[in-house]
Amino acid sequence: MTDERERMDVLYNVLTGGEDDTKVEIDTHKLQSMTYILCASLCANVVLLVLVACLVAIRYM
Repeated sequence: MTDERERMDVLYNVLTGGEDDTKVEIDTHKLQSMTYILCASLCANVVLLVLVACLVAIRYM
């Protein structure tokens, strides 16, 4: 599979006369950090929602 991909890259370079500028480099560390921040934010929102629900339930008891 990798061999075929390399051959396709070489063919692309020969036909276009340049490198493939459509490739996207993904910084996995940054992506992982953003995922952790998103999950932490969602968890905090759920905790706050449960806390508010408990306070409302206690108030109307």
